[in-house]
Amino acid sequence: MNEYSIYDLPTIAPMLLEQAEISLLQSTTGTLLLIHCKQEAPIDPMLYLDLVPIARLVQESFGVTQICICNIQRDVTLHWSSQELIGMAKVWRI
Repeated sequence: MNEYSIYDLPTIAPMLLEQAEISLLQSTTGTLLLIHCKQEAPIDPMLYLDLVPIARLVQESFGVTQICICNIQRDVTLHWSSQELIGMAKVWRI
């Protein structure tokens, strides 16, 4: 059985995040990390793995944070809480 690092797997997440407008919005009810993609690209399932370190960082800094990715038409393509992403990473042992 081969062991692979998550970094060995191809993903489009760096391309999406590199050309995105990123906003961190805080309110009395919580924190929202909004990632608005400036180009059209399919959402790769591996994107979740790339968001785990971001989820950990915002949760350590701001508490449980909603993470939302919108595409160029402003349709929501991903909406998870940092707690859910970190929980999935633990299940997947990432």
